[in-house]
Amino acid sequence: MTELQGLDALENLVLLVVKRNYIKEIKNLDKLKNLIRLNLAFNQITGINGLATLNNLEMIDLRGNPIYSKEITISNKRTRVKFLDAKDLVHYCQTIPVKK
Repeated sequence: MTELQGLDALENLVLLVVKRNYIKEIKNLDKLKNLIRLNLAFNQITGINGLATLNNLEMIDLRGNPIYSKEITISNKRTRVKFLDAKDLVHYCQTIPVKK
């Protein structure tokens, strides 16, 4: 799989796991208003965009992606971004919102 598509009818989806694919960017998630957990680990994602409308998102797993941007824009303060690669932690440790 190289991109996220065909998800418009899944408005009530709360968990989406698309790890170990060839996805390069986060997009086409606008209709997933109830999404709580998103697993995009081990893809080809280079930037974190396309998450602004996911107000219920609590966890996103982006391990193993070659992420270059240093900005995380998520409209929801409850979201926890999970990076386990050391290079990712160095870049993002100051910007990761954590659910309390």
